[in-house]
Amino acid sequence: MQKKNLKRGIHLMGVLNVTPDSFHDGGLYLDPRVAVSHATQLIADGASILDVGAESTRPGAQTLSPEEEITRLMPVVSQLVAQTKDAPVYISIDTRKSEVAAALLEQGATMINDVSALQFDPQLATIVAKHDAWLVLSHSFGTPATMQQAVRDREDVVADILNDLQKSIQVARQAGVSQDKLVVDPGFGFGKSYEQNLTILSQLGRFKTLGFPIMVGLSRKKTTGIVLQKKLGLAQVPATDKRLLPSLAAHLLAVERGATIIRTHDVKAQLEVLAFWEELKNVE
Repeated sequence: MQKKNLKRGIHLMGVLNVTPDSFHDGGLYLDPRVAVSHATQLIADGASILDVGAESTRPGAQTLSPEEEITRLMPVVSQLVAQTKDAPVYISIDTRKSEVAAALLEQGATMINDVSALQFDPQLATIVAKHDAWLVLSHSFGTPATMQQAVRDREDVVADILNDLQKSIQVARQAGVSQDKLVVDPGFGFGKSYEQNLTILSQLGRFKTLGFPIMVGLSRKKTTGIVLQKKLGLAQVPATDKRLLPSLAAHLLAVERGATIIRTHDVKAQLEVLAFWEELKNVE
């Protein structure tokens, strides 16, 4: 069965973390059987893409060896590739490392989601090009281990991100990555302050100038919790399990401003919100 056209319509990327330390669901899907079962449910809920990651990219997270990443990913991805062989679903690998990308693309994955936008390992672009795979260039100021220190005042944070992404696009294209298989992501939360994240969301339409599908991932992130704290007068930022509703709202605003791929932990709920929004647009 042909994969869905990622340049048309709105697509949901379901998050599958096979990690012990991810900020929202760390440790829940370390068992490959549990991970595959959850992935199957995400597809049934409406995911067009599954994004499987073995290295946490939460603030302060330490870098894994490529070998450890591959060890965590391989039993899950091999089963998912087999199960989705005739399904219109992309298997994405959330990694910054060319060695990991090579191993999992050989296994049958069809997309790489690089949260460093090729800044960590430019050779990754060559691997993606070799396999004619999709590449998501997700922006970050700093690495997961240093991104909190990378937060600083910026005259125009969107312009800074656009400039960085243009450089990453050039690296990808020079390596041979197809023009038709690039996606850009402004990287909410990756070295950006709360105020900067809201500015990026407000001005998301500026990323259309790059000419590629725009992906966003605000699912359960701290920015959504800070909004609740500020607007509802809460004593502290709500935990990740209390951030579903603002996450859904943030993604809806992102779609209105031009995003076409939503990376989310909550595929079913997000699909229902988008379905209502789509129907409402048709009402005169």
